[in-house]
Amino acid sequence: MDTGNERLGRPVIASKSKSSEQIVRLRRLKMKNDLTESWLQELLDNSPDLLPVNMIDDRIDPPLFSLGREITNPSGAIDNLFLSRSGHVVLVETKLWRNPESRRQVVAQIIDYAGHVRKWDYAKLCSLWSSRHTTTSSLWASVAPEEDEQDWVDRVSRNLEGGRMALLIVGDGIKSQTQQLADSVSGHADFPFRLGLVELRLYDLENNKILVMPSIIARTQEIERAVVRIVYSDGKYPDVVVEVPDSPRDRRSLSRQSFLVEIGRSTSQECADVAERILELLESSDLQIEWKTSSLAVKALVASAPEVLFSLVVVKNNGQMYTYKPWLSDQVIRAWKSEEIADQLLARQEEFFLGIGGRKSSSGN
Repeated sequence: MDTGNERLGRPVIASKSKSSEQIVRLRRLKMKNDLTESWLQELLDNSPDLLPVNMIDDRIDPPLFSLGREITNPSGAIDNLFLSRSGHVVLVETKLWRNPESRRQVVAQIIDYAGHVRKWDYAKLCSLWSSRHTTTSSLWASVAPEEDEQDWVDRVSRNLEGGRMALLIVGDGIKSQTQQLADSVSGHADFPFRLGLVELRLYDLENNKILVMPSIIARTQEIERAVVRIVYSDGKYPDVVVEVPDSPRDRRSLSRQSFLVEIGRSTSQECADVAERILELLESSDLQIEWKTSSLAVKALVASAPEVLFSLVVVKNNGQMYTYKPWLSDQVIRAWKSEEIADQLLARQEEFFLGIGGRKSSSGN
């Protein structure tokens, strides 16, 4: 656990014209009866950018999108729940530290909640989103990530299943007992959550306004793990290979050449030659290629709907090619507001793939 040594100074309001004039020293507030945990939850719900989540978990890219407050689970209720544009769930437990019973329980409580959230799927997050947003836009369309819907849905699902999420305890003052308890928390090998303690300092302004200043008090540190492989052969001693996985931040998109090399390794050189010829045809067409970390996506730009890039097919670096019918159907309906057009396009796409030896998945997509 990395504890924040820096402490915020006392803020003042100064004159822009002359710093020595009209200096107002702000008075720090304590959470009183009129400032409740419900008030704090509502504040975070409306202003999730208050949370310095990317400084606690560098895997997460803001902004955060609220999925709701007081979300029930078998162990209790999650105070605030968010989803980041990078596809990570963020759980928040709000605490007023005048409540002594919370000091020993809060860390164990939020980890328990996270264990239940980890069992959810993407459909559960969509249900939470639609239950509190009257807009007809899907969760993906509202978050508007840079990647295709299916790629993003897959990423959210993998993060949920893998337990890659951030847990934040937010209050008006972090007590030493809680910080010491948090210091003892270490992520489990199969549950790589990040935990942070965030203190919100409140200062009294005029006209019943409050200045809110977030400060990171403590956070878990990532301990890099390696994979050790012991290979026995005819020699007297085994070969020991230590592999350190790349950080998600270090991963780069495939290039044309690296894609062809990986295709050849996974299949055969003959398949790599065919893939190279297909790439040449794609590059000379009006279709667009978008390179991912382990795949490429083929997209089409239609003049009548320039705001949408239709995702036609994904090709993975192991040679597997697939499409996802609900994903393309949603794009077509958003562009042309016609389910009939979407059905016609999907029927032709299915006919094409079946004609070249493709097959439907167990779900029919």
